[in-house]
Amino acid sequence: MMATTTVDPGYPTEAQGDLPAFHSVDEEAAFWDTHDVTDLSELTEMGEQPADSEIAARLVVRLDPADREELNRQAERQGVEPAALVQHWVHERLQSRRAG
Repeated sequence: MMATTTVDPGYPTEAQGDLPAFHSVDEEAAFWDTHDVTDLSELTEMGEQPADSEIAARLVVRLDPADREELNRQAERQGVEPAALVQHWVHERLQSRRAG
């Protein structure tokens, strides 16, 4: 059974402490070109952390709006959540690369 999620990591993002909101990948890239994660104290403070298996299970991928819309259409046609479809595609690709 494939895991599903309702998290949409797209834009705009919300500001989080010293980390500003971003409205595009270009805006976010420009920010990280001039900042280091260690400059943002709340991102480097140790606190309660998720279990290792939970960390390993997550991957955030930002898609442009057209790709996200197409992903949503294809997932709907197949009757699955977009995240489940992406997970299936990644699994298929990795398996084919392993075999090739």
